[in-house]
Amino acid sequence: MMRRRELLSLTVVGAAGLAIASYAGFRYVGEHRVRQVALQDGTVVVLRGRSVIAPVAGFPQKRAVHVNGEVLFEVASGEAPMMVTSRLLRLTVTGPSKFLLMADATQSGEQVQVISGALTAEKNYASPYTAPDHLRDGEMSMVNISIDLMEKEHFTLTELPPWVARALQ
Repeated sequence: MMRRRELLSLTVVGAAGLAIASYAGFRYVGEHRVRQVALQDGTVVVLRGRSVIAPVAGFPQKRAVHVNGEVLFEVASGEAPMMVTSRLLRLTVTGPSKFLLMADATQSGEQVQVISGALTAEKNYASPYTAPDHLRDGEMSMVNISIDLMEKEHFTLTELPPWVARALQ
């Protein structure tokens, strides 16, 4: 049974003006529900558990969405960059890319892992330290608001959560 918050989230997304082109349904990976949606521009997103994606005003022309939760993106190429925001991160994706965004609004930290492609990660909050991270395949950026830290690291595909590996198959 769909919870009230999930129903409200889906209603907001649907009312925002055809933000989702198709809906592939729910499936379970382990004990967590995973659902896949396709955006109008051809981008495919896989949301884990109670994760939410919502279009930003002007979508789809602006190609901008806001995320809360764990979301795998397969961004399609497009004329304009794809903008993805969360509570702490602002991502600019300039071409076809696959990345995992872990951005739970209840946590003090968030991270993005680039599986393929390229993107720029910036803090989405006021900070005296504003240098962005330019990320490519196998790179990640972590941000923590409580200590105002943003750090770039490397990762291997074997370090991705199992649900992501299954979603990429």
